[in-house]
Amino acid sequence: MKIRAIVFSLEWILANMLVLRVLDDRYSFHVVPWVLWNITFGIFLFKLFLAPKDDISVWPVGPTVGAFGFVLTAIKIRDPADDGEFRFVAVLGYGICLLGLALIGIASDTLGDDWKDAPPPESSGDKDAASTDEASKLVSKLVSTNKIESKPPNLVTTGPYGLVRHPIYCGLLMEALGSNVVGGFSSWIALTALASVTAAYAIQLGQEERELNLLLDGQYDGDYKEKTRYKLVPFVY
Repeated sequence: MKIRAIVFSLEWILANMLVLRVLDDRYSFHVVPWVLWNITFGIFLFKLFLAPKDDISVWPVGPTVGAFGFVLTAIKIRDPADDGEFRFVAVLGYGICLLGLALIGIASDTLGDDWKDAPPPESSGDKDAASTDEASKLVSKLVSTNKIESKPPNLVTTGPYGLVRHPIYCGLLMEALGSNVVGGFSSWIALTALASVTAAYAIQLGQEERELNLLLDGQYDGDYKEKTRYKLVPFVY
């Protein structure tokens, strides 16, 4: 049963209900960012429903917050007197959103069948489980329970993954930032949503890097992180 896909779909529907029907006359939404978010998350849900397994032992914090929060970044405060003062800012925001969407598409295509919505399953045991012996035991256990394929995890380092280690998350957060730029950072709801999804994906990428390094027997830290130094933003972070 696709439990994660169902939960994320319900969150997504609830967020859109808030945007379209529940918010009072003081609030509205920016149409272009809202449409782009629904395209982005619709594709994510489509891929998630088609994924062969739904391992609920690992629950991803990023999509859990993002399923509800990303759409809310398109909310704006109604201003009947708006005379287009932020027109240039709006165009800039649209551009950032489109670049984010393009980056997500390119990175997803680069990953191919290696795409996952959650961190690898966490290991059990002591904190020294990152040792080679424990990593081997973990991989063997996951293979025996069919949680991963029998082949070693494939570390993708080409395309956008040669610039930053998490380009899909970078694209998602670019869309969230662009949505706020469109509104001139005037909506406290959109700003709160931006801060929430940023924190959630920062937590998730940390989890993913620790577990990938364990599964890859130190190759992630020892090789990939040295070649691709930045997590999300080139030359910054």
